[in-house]
Amino acid sequence: MLNNHRDRTEAFAALLQQHPLTDLLHNAPHVSMDIVRSGDLAVPISVCHDDAPQTWVTSPLAMYADYTQEESRRHLPAYAAHPIIAAVELLKRYLRQQHFARAVTLNNWLISTNLYPALIPQAACKLLQQTREHYPQHALWWRSLNPIQHRDWLQFLQQQGCLLIPGRRIFILSDPAAARQRHRDWQHDARLQRNTRLHYCSDADFQRTQPYERVRDLYNLLYLAKYSQLNPQYSHTWMQALHQHGLLHLQGYADDSGELLGVAGVVANEATLTTPIFGFDTSVAQKVGLYRLHNGLAADYAIEQGLSINMSAGAGQFKQHRGAVACMEYSAVYAHHLPRSQQRAIRAVQFISQYVAAPLMQRLDM
Repeated sequence: MLNNHRDRTEAFAALLQQHPLTDLLHNAPHVSMDIVRSGDLAVPISVCHDDAPQTWVTSPLAMYADYTQEESRRHLPAYAAHPIIAAVELLKRYLRQQHFARAVTLNNWLISTNLYPALIPQAACKLLQQTREHYPQHALWWRSLNPIQHRDWLQFLQQQGCLLIPGRRIFILSDPAAARQRHRDWQHDARLQRNTRLHYCSDADFQRTQPYERVRDLYNLLYLAKYSQLNPQYSHTWMQALHQHGLLHLQGYADDSGELLGVAGVVANEATLTTPIFGFDTSVAQKVGLYRLHNGLAADYAIEQGLSINMSAGAGQFKQHRGAVACMEYSAVYAHHLPRSQQRAIRAVQFISQYVAAPLMQRLDM
């Protein structure tokens, strides 16, 4: 699997040239993709043109409004959820009037957690300038930034005039090998891996059998059926293209008949791994431990490659019991070139996210 940023970007560019976005991602209407380059730095960008309903990885409106409503329904009692949902609905009307969804997201790999290259300040500054000039009516967004792994990026983008908007509460495992030695839950997981009757499927097995439709279905069972339709709705073509372009490493477990029961699909750069393609057959009894087994596969690969793990959001107690540290993830937004009314809308979202949503996520362990 590719982990050098330049190699990953070129492979992603080739993937986008070969496949229309609508063949890869079903819930991103009115979105286009491109690659922007400056010197030694190049990143993919998504361009969201309007407020059509779509996945939160391409639309700030979906991320900060639609997803907030869904999370309120899922985690809060009705007496608390209903007024929040109603208030957000009013906020959405205002944000639509101010074209809040009109956004360019830089370094957007169309996954929940975008991995970042080493910061090259001069090149990054030129990227911002080029993108602002090319899309003068769009706010410029950088997603998936956290203070543990991206302190330099956050400081740099603030210096350029970006606002930092809290998004999700995520979990970082900086040293998976050390965590395995210290935390008993990892040892229980390792015992489960040793004793399972399921059959391990390596990346080479996936290359040979190419069960990409099954990979898509397992992802859908978890991320769409169990969690949210606002998560990316990938096609099997997306799974296949990522894997065959060297951008995705797949592992999993199958039953005696050879049917794949779960998948852990990881992406990585020089320092960090994350698992955007993850899923399992949710009808299988919990005692089989499919979630634990596949989480363990991602950790195995991280240790083998000497990588930290960005464990993304959700299942906070599970991740903290295995040594992960919670932190807030941010979006950095540049909007100085936009009308003042649009800037005020972005500042309103920043205020609500910072003083209402973020404290609530921490309090509820969301």
